[in-house]
Amino acid sequence: PELSSYTLVVFRREVSPQPGQILNTPADITAFGSIDVVSQPAGTVFVDGRQVGRTPLAGFPVTAGVVHRLEIRPTAADNGRFSPYSGEFRVGPLEWKSLGRVSLPPKS
Repeated sequence: PELSSYTLVVFRREVSPQPGQILNTPADITAFGSIDVVSQPAGTVFVDGRQVGRTPLAGFPVTAGVVHRLEIRPTAADNGRFSPYSGEFRVGPLEWKSLGRVSLPPKS
């Protein structure tokens, strides 16, 4: 699928071969999919503890076949009124999954 403005480094290795030298570079490629998510109000998105952007988030690449942790934290302007949202999701290989519109819970 189209991965929006995000890049996914599949494999990178720097080598300096000598003249006549043959290098075999095996690599295992892990299947991936991507997610879309929107929140009300807007917030900062974390996937597996790593900050990846803000909502709305579209086409963010993730490893397929494993459970990922999603957290959306309210912006500083909304922090006094809303709590973070957290949940889990899984995508299949080359699946573009919409996680829908998430409502951040109000603070009690």
